[in-house]
Amino acid sequence: MAVTGQIASAHNYDSILRNVSEQEVRATLEELRSEAKDLDTNESLRRKIKLLVQCGFLTVTIPKNKLILRGRVWALEAEEPIFSTPAEISYPPEQANSTKLNRASSSKFQVFYGALADSNSTPAHVVALTEISNVLNDSFPDEEYEYIVIGQWRVKKEFTVASLAIHSEIAKHNVEAKEMLEVQTQICSELNGKGEMIEEVAKYISEIFSRKSDGDDSRYTLSAMYGDQLLEYGVPGIMFPSVSNEGKSFNVALHKNIVDECLELSPVAIIRTIKFQRKILAGYYLQSTDLNNGKFVWIAPPAYSQIGEYEMRLLKKGMFDKL
Repeated sequence: MAVTGQIASAHNYDSILRNVSEQEVRATLEELRSEAKDLDTNESLRRKIKLLVQCGFLTVTIPKNKLILRGRVWALEAEEPIFSTPAEISYPPEQANSTKLNRASSSKFQVFYGALADSNSTPAHVVALTEISNVLNDSFPDEEYEYIVIGQWRVKKEFTVASLAIHSEIAKHNVEAKEMLEVQTQICSELNGKGEMIEEVAKYISEIFSRKSDGDDSRYTLSAMYGDQLLEYGVPGIMFPSVSNEGKSFNVALHKNIVDECLELSPVAIIRTIKFQRKILAGYYLQSTDLNNGKFVWIAPPAYSQIGEYEMRLLKKGMFDKL
């Protein structure tokens, strides 16, 4: 993905918003970083976050043919029906009265979360698995299977997203994030005081977008508010380094309209993973490359891509690392 970008504003995200008080912005950042923010109402927090959105943010273009992976856990052991349509691995259905928070949005919008295929060395399906798989957790039992349905979406029409959290510590592990940071730093250096303010805001947004949830989605309150504001202003999507993958890859949060207009689903696969003595093995369980009347046509994958008894015997004998 070629790294080019520009600083955008909320009201007109192809130019700098000129009517933002730098003094007010810095006071707002100080308030948000202080413990006093816990006493704020949601409406008060939204006003402060809205001000930060208006300060500007880096935008980048997701090019044509870029791959985006989205996965969902399939509870086969609980006899959950197999996924049958593309909608089940796309953006969620409209959720009335839901208070669930995600890293870059609330349930106010139908947002598609996916992992960008890594341009470095990490296989795309591994990037997707690290985002949702439970088998990676220490508490996941040995010798139990987990099934993940992964859809591969191809960009058929390029689109622009806001690139956030490139100042975070985890972004230091990401070559493209470093390049984006250089682009933003160069642009801001040409904007004098306004550029310094944009950089200060970007560093704070990097902090809140790189927090671990630790199972508590209320830790997403501020980042979800920021993402909602971007979507309200018409920004079609948000890109940020993956916390689960230690910043080595990017995730995207895309408005449903961009998914419908700019993405197309290509192959879909069910990956089966298993853990044994802290070693994890993954293989394909089912795959679908065609639709029949809008439904997946599930078939067995090639034998060499499956987890079989032979692989399990090797794993149990401790020989897998030697191969």
